[in-house]
Amino acid sequence: MTISFENFVAQWLTEAPNRKATYGHSLSDFSPENLAKVRKIYEGRVSLEHDMARRAEIGARMEKEREEQEEAATATIAERRAAIETLVALISQAFSSQPTYSGLSDSVYLDVEGVKVRISDHETRPTYGKLYGYADVDVAIGYHGAESHVWLLKFDADTMRAAADDVVARINRRIQKSGR
Repeated sequence: MTISFENFVAQWLTEAPNRKATYGHSLSDFSPENLAKVRKIYEGRVSLEHDMARRAEIGARMEKEREEQEEAATATIAERRAAIETLVALISQAFSSQPTYSGLSDSVYLDVEGVKVRISDHETRPTYGKLYGYADVDVAIGYHGAESHVWLLKFDADTMRAAADDVVARINRRIQKSGR
């Protein structure tokens, strides 16, 4: 709430005793030049108060947006985990294979007749790839992975089914190529 000019002058005069000697004891004592000077000081303070209030409002809005983004990211993580589980279930049904869950991430691995399938929401870490080998079929959930063969960016039922069919077809082609 902005203070009135009259109240500002009364407060301003009492803040420093020498001001009364320079400007006068009340607003009615001010010369036109002094009145103009004090009005500029007042307007500067009002502008500063408004600026500070606006900054506080912007800060509060930014904080709210950050919290909303965190909530959205959390929802996205949950959606990705659900998508991984759904895709694993669909592929496992087609081949009766058991998934192996990573102990370090949400990645899930399937071994289907020697074809290694990786379903994950992140790129393969280079150290993991060097130690255990890269997947024959890599499925990226929620990102566009450079080494991935299938990208799942939407998690509706039709898209999930289409992605599972694509992965099953890729596995079958690999199995046929290897002659198993």
